[in-house]
Amino acid sequence: MGTRRRTSELTLPEQRKFLREASFPNPPHDFSVRRIGETENQDHGIVLKAWYSNNRMLNFDQFWIDIQ
Repeated sequence: MGTRRRTSELTLPEQRKFLREASFPNPPHDFSVRRIGETENQDHGIVLKAWYSNNRMLNFDQFWIDIQ
């Protein structure tokens, strides 16, 4: 197993290969691979915490999960 390095430690050809593979994965995926910034992540966490506080599910509440 090779040594893992951060993208900033890769050579330019390695960075290009990394970006190409991230943009066109095999097999294709249907989710984002872009990093979320710390500030945006914390801000959304605050909003999500408030949503859970105001819209919490109680025991025996019915709900629907749509799995595709």
